[in-house]
Amino acid sequence: MSSGRTRAVLGRFPAHLEAARPGKLLSEVAAAPAGELDVLAAQLAGIRRAHRLADADERADLLQIAALAGLTRAEFAVLFTRFALTGARIAALAQAADGTAREAAAAALAALWGL
Repeated sequence: MSSGRTRAVLGRFPAHLEAARPGKLLSEVAAAPAGELDVLAAQLAGIRRAHRLADADERADLLQIAALAGLTRAEFAVLFTRFALTGARIAALAQAADGTAREAAAAALAALWGL
């Protein structure tokens, strides 16, 4: 028995069959579709996340949601550029050698976002 889903499938059999008892071939038979159900459930969860703006895993998902509102990739160019610059400034902050360099890098990062 490999997964909780396999145990759930076996739990639906009548008790007198002792489907979940170790050594029974029925558990091997139930494991095959249960494993595929695990994969399908993970894929479905990814699709659900892709359709929620706050949970979108990929930029393509975000852009497809934005397209529903008539927004294009060009309208996000400034935001994407700002994110790229933020990453570079965070890297500079992490590599700063002394306190003065860290202060300057932190100020540059804060200025990027108007903080």
